[in-house]
Amino acid sequence: MKQMNIINYTSYFHDGSIIDISHDGCTIVFSMESSEISSNENIDNIDLSQNSTMKGKLYLEGVDLITENKEQISENLKMLYDSALIFHLKIQDKTLKLDLE
Repeated sequence: MKQMNIINYTSYFHDGSIIDISHDGCTIVFSMESSEISSNENIDNIDLSQNSTMKGKLYLEGVDLITENKEQISENLKMLYDSALIFHLKIQDKTLKLDLE
């Protein structure tokens, strides 16, 4: 499995998708797909899907706080629909912020 630092690529996930969520205890895994990336933007020669997108999994370990609309939630995250459109994905310090539809 090829690993990359997603912090360098968060802007490509604007208009991308969350395909699946696996949440077990303090570990959450997001299966994600970026928006389309043109060949001239792919300066790091990332392996792209046949749709010119990045597909992969974002692993979060040691998660101790989840909030939704500024309220803490205690139940495991799960998909409510087949996919979720990503409006914004931001990673800062040890915080992941997702704005989804």
